[in-house]
Amino acid sequence: MKYLIVIVLAILALLSTSTVQAGATECEFCEFIANYVDDYVKQNKTISQIEVLVEKVCIIAGSNEEACKDIVQGYLGQIIVMLENFETPAAICAQLGFCGGSSEKQVQGGLKCDICSFLLKKIEGYITAGKTEKEIMSSLDGDCKHLHSASSICESMVDEYAPQIIQLLLNKENPDEVCKQIHLC
Repeated sequence: MKYLIVIVLAILALLSTSTVQAGATECEFCEFIANYVDDYVKQNKTISQIEVLVEKVCIIAGSNEEACKDIVQGYLGQIIVMLENFETPAAICAQLGFCGGSSEKQVQGGLKCDICSFLLKKIEGYITAGKTEKEIMSSLDGDCKHLHSASSICESMVDEYAPQIIQLLLNKENPDEVCKQIHLC
């Protein structure tokens, strides 16, 4: 409950500033949402739980409710993946194009690297659990669906790179180097 009060106050502070430009508003909302989501990622909330909680915040955003909901609906999965890969909210929002001048190429490159890191962590867990390659591939397809707008990129990366990632991990390659070895980071 105290988080909700803090969030309401933060949104009211954002809304009360009269010198905020349109682009800056999206940037500030993106960073605000990313910070808010980060708290729930650290609490190991599911993507569904996070989505419900963040949409409640958007409702109290007044005239900015639609902009807030657009960010949540379009980018929540990507924001979560990036946060799980220890990206800062400012870096995330720059990569997604809400802040600064990031190019589409940079966003796609950063996103593919983030998705590779996400898949790598999932694959490591599945290997540890003793799953077969076929079971891992099936599980990864389900994991990709949680990334919403990035799910199609994730699914194509699973098809193209997951068998290679699995093999590299089974060969005891350093997990920190796997995504670099396959030229995604």
